[in-house]
Amino acid sequence: MGKFKNLYTMFFVMMGWVLFRSDSLNATLVYIRSMFGFGCKGFIDAYVIQYFKQYILYFIMGGTMSRFKTT
Repeated sequence: MGKFKNLYTMFFVMMGWVLFRSDSLNATLVYIRSMFGFGCKGFIDAYVIQYFKQYILYFIMGGTMSRFKTT
């Protein structure tokens, strides 16, 4: 259980954020279902592809820079 207590904490923090952010209980349930992949069109659609094309340089730079070790 010791290894997973951070995951439990993060899960409940995320659910609490959704609960207090939403305007209604129905909006909360829709948002939580979407987080777990229910009731959505899929992970990749036209908007996601357009977003990746627009910011691909930043993704490459971030991935490259994260490989360097800083001391």
